[in-house]
Amino acid sequence: MNLLSSNLSDKARANRLGRILQTAIIIILTISYIIEGAKNSIDTVGLILIFASLWIPVIAAYIIYKKDNESDIMKHVVGIGYGVFYILICCISTNRLVFTYAFPMLMVVVLFNDFKFSRLVSCLICVIGIVHAVMFTINVGFSDHERASMIIEIAATVLICAFSILCNKFTFDISQRNLEQTKDTADNTEKMKKSEELLNATHETAIAA
Repeated sequence: MNLLSSNLSDKARANRLGRILQTAIIIILTISYIIEGAKNSIDTVGLILIFASLWIPVIAAYIIYKKDNESDIMKHVVGIGYGVFYILICCISTNRLVFTYAFPMLMVVVLFNDFKFSRLVSCLICVIGIVHAVMFTINVGFSDHERASMIIEIAATVLICAFSILCNKFTFDISQRNLEQTKDTADNTEKMKKSEELLNATHETAIAA
């Protein structure tokens, strides 16, 4: 599989890779929760909700890509769709470490080269992570160990989301600048071509005279 195939536009390649990475994440999580279900650590209703929140966005992404591989809706299906699962699992899980599930998606949304969207996703993940850290600690009790774990979770979430925003901004600005330079080069080339055509036409007119 050639992800840099010249047969596809940049947006189509980004959508395809985003869809592939989304599917890979979902398959890994599905296997993980099948194992958890076998241990009876999650009830049947919880598992149904988890699997539905995992696979509905994946199926939707495949349908959208098949109809229009350059669709702008793809980034929302991948990013926001995964966000629904993230909120759900933060609400029902008894494992504090589920907050780390958001981090792979922070890298995936970079593909879409949309700073406003990636910033929105990062901010939402940051808020959800902080709320999860506090609520989880309230539920289990404010022991020294749990307070330390809460602080670590908040610090890790804030730092990763902040770095994600800064790095996305940097790469987005570079891509926009490169795009502008390419456009300027194309415009200059077109102007030179028109000038050359005008000179040739003038020369031919002079010869004919």
